[in-house]
Amino acid sequence: MKKLLRLLAVIFVVFLIAAIIVPMLVSKELVKEKLIAQVEAATGRTLRIDGNLELNFFPVTTVSMAAASLSSLPGDEEPLIVVESLEVGVAVLPLLAKEIQISKLEMIRPKIHLRINADGKNNWGFSSGEPGATTPAPESEKTDEPSPLPEDFQLNNVRVVGGEIYFRDAREKKSWDIKQLDAAVSMSGMGNPFTLKGSGLWKQKTVSVDAQIDTLKAFLGGHKTEISASAKSELLNADFDGVYERLEYTGQVNVGSSSLTALRQWLDPAAVRPSGTAPLALQITGNLRCASQQCEFKKAAISLDDIKAGGMASVDMSGRKPTVNIE
Repeated sequence: MKKLLRLLAVIFVVFLIAAIIVPMLVSKELVKEKLIAQVEAATGRTLRIDGNLELNFFPVTTVSMAAASLSSLPGDEEPLIVVESLEVGVAVLPLLAKEIQISKLEMIRPKIHLRINADGKNNWGFSSGEPGATTPAPESEKTDEPSPLPEDFQLNNVRVVGGEIYFRDAREKKSWDIKQLDAAVSMSGMGNPFTLKGSGLWKQKTVSVDAQIDTLKAFLGGHKTEISASAKSELLNADFDGVYERLEYTGQVNVGSSSLTALRQWLDPAAVRPSGTAPLALQITGNLRCASQQCEFKKAAISLDDIKAGGMASVDMSGRKPTVNIE
C-alpha cells in the first residue's frame, strides 16, 4: 500500500511540474499558427484570432481565445461565425485511456450568419482545403457510415451564452433571426442519450426548446433511435415523441395554441387581422411521418374552440412553394 501511495504521489508531482513548465515551453504564436492552418485544411475556411489565445495543460487541457471568427463563402461580407470568446477543455487523464472527454466548451456571444445565395449554395457546407475537395453529399445521398467520433466521446459543460443567429435565403427572399440564444448540450458517451436545452428570442417572443436523442451513435449512422423534442412559447406549444431511422421521422405530435388568431399574426406579421376576430384556441394531435421533403399527418384530431374534426394531411416541400393536401 505504501508503494502504491508513493507511486501516486510521484505521478501527481510529475503532472504538477508539467503543468508549470510546459506552458513556458510552448509558443502561443506557434499554437495559433498551427490551429489556423488545421482549421483551413479541415474546412477550407479562414480562422482569425484577433484577441488573446491562452493555454492551460493541467488538470484539463484548455485552449481559450478572444475575438475569433471563421470566414464564410468567397464574396460574403460577413464571416460565418464571430465569437467574443471561446474556451475548449479536454480532460487529460482520460486521454491516457484513449478516451475523449470535452470537459468544457463555452461560446460567449457568438454571432452566426447562415446564408443561401442565389444559386442555392449555402455557406455552412464545409469542404477541405485540399484541391478537388467538394462539399458534403446531400442528405438523400448519404449512406450508413460508422461515426467519426470514438465510443467514449463525451460532452460536458457545453454552453452557448448570448448567441445570435441570422439566416438569409437570396432565392426566396426569406430571412429570420434568433437572438438572446442560450443553450446547453450534454452526452456521457456515444451510446448514451444526447440532450439539448435552450431558449432564444424569435420574432420578439421567447421560445424554449428541450430535445433528447436516445443514442447519438445510432442517429449519426442512420439507425433506429428514439427522439423526443418540445418547443414552448407564449403562443405555441409543440411536442414530438417518436423514432428516427434512415432519414425518416415517425411519431406522435401534439400542437396547441391559446389563440390561432394571435399565432397567425406572430408567424406572419404582414397578415391583416379582421377587426373583432375571436382568439380561437387550437389543439392538434396525430401521427407524423417525415421523409426527405415530404410529411404525412395521419389520424389527426383537430379542435378549434368547440369545433372538432379529424382526417389526414400531407405536405410536399420539394417545390418552390409547399403543396398541402387535406382529406
